[in-house]
Amino acid sequence: MFEKLKNALTGTDELIRAMRQPDSEKFAEVFARSTVLFLQVPPGYENGIDPNISQEDFLAHIRAGAQDIAQREQFTPFRHVCDGRKALLLFTQLDLATEFAKAYVHRVKRMIAFGALGIQGRIALRLFNGVDSVVFNPLTKHEYELPPERFALLKQCLRTMADGPQ
Repeated sequence: MFEKLKNALTGTDELIRAMRQPDSEKFAEVFARSTVLFLQVPPGYENGIDPNISQEDFLAHIRAGAQDIAQREQFTPFRHVCDGRKALLLFTQLDLATEFAKAYVHRVKRMIAFGALGIQGRIALRLFNGVDSVVFNPLTKHEYELPPERFALLKQCLRTMADGPQ
């Protein structure tokens, strides 16, 4: 109860507070038991939809994307690539993912059908494959990119948790 009140008053959550503290092991522990959200875009729609298409064509794209999501068993997280570095974008709250999506669509001037999926931090290790960094809550006031050494430690802690007793 106290945690929910604290979250409401500060606009943060336990994971946001943990990532901003110097204790990397505590952060890894909080991350492991938290649900984190990642965004995904249906294949073929990574670059968005031209905002000048007709309403009929737009609805057809939305239907196709919804059908794709309903039938898929695997999801590829939406990643940001800048200067050849791939960053995994993770969110601690759905409203922060929504805030990002609005800002990103405005920035690229394309319509993008994002889907948000939640995963337990303890099993999120597989999302880290092929990325150079993790950025939490990008394009929001709670944006935080894990420093490289902290990202490496988080991966190590998650591997240890996965290999340990269940």
